[in-house]
Amino acid sequence: MFAHQCRNSEKYGINFFPDYKTKTESFTSRSLLIEISLFNIHHL
Repeated sequence: MFAHQCRNSEKYGINFFPDYKTKTESFTSRSLLIEISLFNIHHL
């Protein structure tokens, strides 16, 4: 039972973390792009 749960959480972790990482990176880059564009608008 416990070994089965470990295997499941391991599989879940492998699937979850790269997805979470790419979501965080895309969110960060998007907010950076928005900040840069706002900065450019204010400093025309």
